[in-house]
Order: sequence, then C-alpha cells, then structure tokens
Amino acid sequence: MGNIKSRLSLTSTGSSTTTTAGFGISVTDSLTIEAPVVNLASGTVTSSTGPNTILGTGVTDTTYVYIKYVSKDGGTPVLVLSTAENTQDFADLAEGEAIFLPVKGAKGIRVTSSTTDEISYEYGYWTKA
Repeated sequence: MGNIKSRLSLTSTGSSTTTTAGFGISVTDSLTIEAPVVNLASGTVTSSTGPNTILGTGVTDTTYVYIKYVSKDGGTPVLVLSTAENTQDFADLAEGEAIFLPVKGAKGIRVTSSTTDEISYEYGYWTKA
C-alpha cells in the first residue's frame, strides 16, 4: 500500500534536571503499511461519554498509533489511554502532549477523559504490512 517515514528527535541544552552537557537522540525509520489506515482524524471524549475506541480488537496486525491531546473545555482532565481488550490503562496525556506507539495486534486502543470535562484529541493509525 505504501510507506510512512518517522523521525524522533529529543534534545536538551543541559540543565540541573538533565545533564550539564545536554543530550541528543535522533531516530529515523520507515514503515511499510497496509489497510486499515486512518491518516488523521479527531474526536472528543468525557468520562460520561467515553471511552472512545480508536483501534478495535479486530485488527490483528501490529498497528502504529498517533494520539494527541489537543484541548479541553475546562478543569484539568487527563486523556487516559487503555487497551480495548481487557481495558488496561497504560498512559496519561496532558494537554498538548502526544504519543506514537506500536499496538499489539488484537489488543486495540481506546481513550477517555479522567473527568466529565470534554477533551478534544486527534489521532491516526497505520497498520504494519
């Protein structure tokens, strides 16, 4: 179907919380993909309406998922990520944070708000060929 290219770059100029010399990590890779694919979509969720399933358990191949916490309507809700199968929470995102990770086949991924305050998020996923 196609390829996607990813690049992760982490740098610091040094501080009391990293190192005096700083650090730099840069990784570039590409991934051959197949259907199903969602290049970019968005949604909203609260603890009352969620969780929203982003990737269902019917996808049996490893799938790379991008999720970003875009904004909130009020309060200080956290965007909680969990598996769709067995509903295990595994990550919390604060406003403005994003994650890109491989999801094991047939496990799926879903999101919800830690409170009744609405969270807007964006996501995409690409299935490994």
